[in-house]
Amino acid sequence: MHGKASNSESCMEHVLLMLSVYFAQSSGCSRTSEGAWLRKSMAKTDMTKTQTDERLHSLDALRGIAAFLMIFYHYMVHVQPDITVVFPHPFIRIGAIVSSCGALLVQFFFVLSGFIFYKTYKERIQSHNISLQEFCVMRFSRLYPLAWVTIVFQLVINVWIKFVFGQGSFSIYNILTSALMIDGYWLSKTATSINGPSWSLSAEIMAYLSFFLLTYYSKIKNGILLYVVPIFISILLFNLNLQYPIILPMFVRVFFGFFVGCLTCALYEWGSQNNKMKARITLISGFTIVGVLGIYYFAPSLIGDMSYLGNNIIVFTFMVFAPLLIIVLNVRPIKKCLSLKIFRWLGDLSFSIYMLHFCLITIVMALNTHSLFPTNIVSSRKFIIAIAIITLILAHVSHYYYERPVQAFIRRKYRARCVRGSL
Repeated sequence: MHGKASNSESCMEHVLLMLSVYFAQSSGCSRTSEGAWLRKSMAKTDMTKTQTDERLHSLDALRGIAAFLMIFYHYMVHVQPDITVVFPHPFIRIGAIVSSCGALLVQFFFVLSGFIFYKTYKERIQSHNISLQEFCVMRFSRLYPLAWVTIVFQLVINVWIKFVFGQGSFSIYNILTSALMIDGYWLSKTATSINGPSWSLSAEIMAYLSFFLLTYYSKIKNGILLYVVPIFISILLFNLNLQYPIILPMFVRVFFGFFVGCLTCALYEWGSQNNKMKARITLISGFTIVGVLGIYYFAPSLIGDMSYLGNNIIVFTFMVFAPLLIIVLNVRPIKKCLSLKIFRWLGDLSFSIYMLHFCLITIVMALNTHSLFPTNIVSSRKFIIAIAIITLILAHVSHYYYERPVQAFIRRKYRARCVRGSL
């Protein structure tokens, strides 16, 4: 995996590096700031290894499980198999929940991201041990390489659909906005992402930047107080339902979930200082989750439908997802179970699964739309499981043999560039 790259791979990596540095330089960091960062980081172990060691594997496992479930949700929504075949009695209720509530899994991603970002970056940002330039390069190297690959995949699939069925097309505008990740509710009321799931990443990038700037420049050091304001602003904008780019509800919900995740991590760290407080917070979290899910399952009319723009987004973010993270970290058997190798592997693949699965579903959608698949095939549980397995294989290959090497290359070259700039 770390052998000598081919000329084509070297060219691709060189382009990725130049673009990452270009985006990072927009932060306005000078050579002096690069040198300052370098002197601080030289005292640390390898950046990538340090961050990996700091990751909360049980939470990564949750993200992997959520990404895996997204395969089934998108399949049910876009392919529309016969739900009574996929989920026969007495499991039909479960099928209805998967089909209607799967969208909430995306909100769970946002809460998880906020929690993990707080845990990983908050202290480093507040102590100015990481520059905006370095932060941008870190995020670029993690997100953009795979995003670009999925764009190419979707373009190839779209050309095939156009050639075979005479339908489907993407404009140059779609391609550019998707490549820059300014698609999906940045500039219009309709998501224009070439690869469907990537709309959320464009919003998360803005949340990352807001998190860095707020944490870096704010005089408030207390994490609980620091992130309350953006949460209230997000709730206000969300409920106003303003139909303008960037502040559309679908966009604002990302900020809301992300900063709730930050606040949850702050509360978790505060409660962990005292065993009694830790036990109380865990107990309250458990009762809250059981209460909300119990009401939804047995009396859904009390809290309404599960639409994207319903207030259930707020309810589930505060009263299910945030408490769930605390329970997972505080209840040792659950934390130990989710730290098993298979779940850690699934957590490592979470981003790859999330980005790649929709390419397969796009192909199935095209074939099913033109009746090239019998109904009993697309509704077959074996076929759906096969789609999930193929996604896992592609995600494994992508993560370990493409994303990690390219990410390490970009970060390594960035550090080398900082060394030259500080001399």
